[in-house]
Amino acid sequence: MRIPILNPLQPPCSPLPSQPGIRLYSRPSRSLELTLPLFQLPLTLSLNSAGFALRINGSCLPEQVDCGATVNPFRVCCPGGTQCPHAYNVACCPSEANCTSTLLESPRCADRSWDLYDNNGYFCCDKDTTGFARLGNSDGCAVPGYSFHEDDKLLSVVLSAEGMISQASPTGPSMSTSSGITPGISATMAPISTPTLDTESQEETNDRGHVAGSVVGGIVGVGIISGLVWFLIARRNKSRELDEDSDSSPQPEILEGHVVEIDGGRPPVELGANEKQAAPVELPSEPLGRERVNGLLDSFKCLVSIGSHRLFLEVRGIVRTPGEPLVVFLVGAGDVAASYRAVERLISPFTSLVLYDRSGLGRSDDGPRPPSAATAAEELHQLLIVADLHPPLILVGHSYGGIIAREYLHAYPESVAGMVLADASTERQPELFRNPDLDIPAVLGNLRFAQVTGLRDAARLTRDEWRTRAAHIARGSTTERAEGLAFADVCQSLARKNQYHSQALGERPLSVICCRGVDDYRRIYEAGVRAGNGTEPQRVAFRDLLERWEAMGDEMQRDQLQLSAVHRYVSLADCGHHIHLIRPGVLAQEIQWVKERIETGPERGKI
Repeated sequence: MRIPILNPLQPPCSPLPSQPGIRLYSRPSRSLELTLPLFQLPLTLSLNSAGFALRINGSCLPEQVDCGATVNPFRVCCPGGTQCPHAYNVACCPSEANCTSTLLESPRCADRSWDLYDNNGYFCCDKDTTGFARLGNSDGCAVPGYSFHEDDKLLSVVLSAEGMISQASPTGPSMSTSSGITPGISATMAPISTPTLDTESQEETNDRGHVAGSVVGGIVGVGIISGLVWFLIARRNKSRELDEDSDSSPQPEILEGHVVEIDGGRPPVELGANEKQAAPVELPSEPLGRERVNGLLDSFKCLVSIGSHRLFLEVRGIVRTPGEPLVVFLVGAGDVAASYRAVERLISPFTSLVLYDRSGLGRSDDGPRPPSAATAAEELHQLLIVADLHPPLILVGHSYGGIIAREYLHAYPESVAGMVLADASTERQPELFRNPDLDIPAVLGNLRFAQVTGLRDAARLTRDEWRTRAAHIARGSTTERAEGLAFADVCQSLARKNQYHSQALGERPLSVICCRGVDDYRRIYEAGVRAGNGTEPQRVAFRDLLERWEAMGDEMQRDQLQLSAVHRYVSLADCGHHIHLIRPGVLAQEIQWVKERIETGPERGKI
């Protein structure tokens, strides 16, 4: 099927208030002639305003721009007056546009008092620190007195602080010179700062609101690192895989603690050797979409009329080529598109994606019909038609959004090329939760969900992004309650479709991610009991829920593998239910995996 670049339609589309760097249109035009200031590359770069960023242990200086965390407490810093690009923070640029490719023509640090190093990717260290590499392709800046490990290798300065020493590449046997990896763009992360707590009533309302709708957890492991050295983990294992480190995870060895399994009695697609052995996924060598970051990026946001009412729609990422999948996010109960900023930052350089708010949520109008998963799937289909967004689709369903994704698959099977189910609700969910379940809010009391569970501190959103998310969620509280009340009927409706038995996805790729939502609720229980909340019968009922969840959660997530013969299972031991906020890199990684299987698998070209 041809994927049109120019939009022949003129769907009713109400403009939204303008935001800096984004041009909004009266209709969602996809013309190649349009340019977007947010993504335009500067024609010239001043040597005083652009360069590679500094890795620092602790906080950036007051006069510097904080580009976000790498491994807590380490940061990436740029000089004042520069900006961190939207999708990367290895470089300091004159504007939001990514200037990395231009810097590669004349590599330099953004501040001339820093030393430039190259470990298959440029980075800068303060002149009082030393750049080094470790086996496994980690690199960083060691402060004076740091005790080097036996596998550490000192790196040579590519360009000294005074600009007097210049080398084509660092020397030493530990340095790789593979031409398959472009220096300066590897091991990058989204420019995210960890939000701090505040006491706005909107946020408090939403923290409690997210108690309903959480789902099932999985298995295993945490890695910890500390000391006097900054580590930028960038395992350059395969040239086309996703950079997990770009989610700014506080545990750099985290993937050694989450298990990726190739399951089932049916033959899977041909996978890499490590995957065949069910080994932990290795951190890849380069950032998402490195080969395409200089291409035209497509972006618009507006309210689109689907006839009965309007839905908020946002399209981001690259302009699609014919047959290229479109990633569509289906959010959980009461959640909104604004929750997915961290994921969007990671995947927009390599794919086209759709974020939208369901009827009655976020910026969308209330719908004329009571909410249900089947209705949501139908309205999404109409939205994509009106906006001229065509299959093939990769559906990414989180929590309740997983049920909507499967309803969409049932109604429009030929449109779906692959699927990611992220800690998704299933037809068996009523075996765990009663709806409404009054025991959970009784034990939670006046405590704030996001604080008790640690979600607020762990979320990879900026402070402004968190506040925007909170405001949008507050607007949809009525719809969230309605979705919760209809949940049992929705699950029964899905169960009647027998998608497991029919293997509804066939050989189209499926990734199932299992998180530890049960840990979120255990923290709620413990904090609530300490606060004296809930009666003893309510506490007993809450404990019974936790026991059922531990016993059944992993099994219920694994059930979904029956949807496809081509699948893999990711189990995270250190991630609560809200993976898109806490571990966006893992979610982006699985989207990348599904996309690659579509592009190379037997289903390519059939849609």
